[in-house]
Amino acid sequence: LTNLLGKDRQVPVILNTAYPQYRENFMTWGAEAYVIKSSDLTELKQKIREVLDRRKISSKP
Repeated sequence: LTNLLGKDRQVPVILNTAYPQYRENFMTWGAEAYVIKSSDLTELKQKIREVLDRRKISSKP
């Protein structure tokens, strides 16, 4: 993740993990959002939409 963000800080990152302890500090990893890993991808897809929508809004002149 550090290597990826070192090359392009604009890459949106969503931390998707089964470890709930990362929820407290996911932003320190450079992530914009956090989702608990699940076989149901509904929450992950929703979070992706939210992150991309926020970026669309913030990039408007």
